[in-house]
Amino acid sequence: MALAPDRYKRMLRQEIAPALRDLGMTGSSANFVLPDPDHYLLVGFQGSRSNTAAGARFTVNLAVISKAAWRERWRPWWGKPSATVQGPVGTYMRLGELMPKHDDVWWGLTPDSGTATLAAEVVQAVQQFGLPWLSQVRHWRNGASLPVSCSGPLWDIEDCGG
Repeated sequence: MALAPDRYKRMLRQEIAPALRDLGMTGSSANFVLPDPDHYLLVGFQGSRSNTAAGARFTVNLAVISKAAWRERWRPWWGKPSATVQGPVGTYMRLGELMPKHDDVWWGLTPDSGTATLAAEVVQAVQQFGLPWLSQVRHWRNGASLPVSCSGPLWDIEDCGG
């Protein structure tokens, strides 16, 4: 029987990654990019530090980072942009904050968990809430960081000049 963290990694590789690629993203493992000439449009999967053989939890992070700003202000210290490590440039969001409950969502699985339904749920959330947010933020101020009061869900961004 596979351990929960192994099931999580396998689900990412065999179920979630192909579905995200079908949505136009590139990437592998836990980091995916929606191609764009001027911005990094990132979806990152973050496993919990408290994952054990009996249970694994994960969340999904989003980021929009101007490629020019990254080159100028962050790349010398950190080679590759990430949705799970917040740098000094860009706009970051947890996928769960964009969902109807507006709360940080951590999905979980055990060694016995079926992964097809869970993977489909996560991909649907990325498609329904994450991709529109990435697109909206990308267009707002050409990917500049949103003011703190404007970093909420997609429907609040329009009130911040988007």
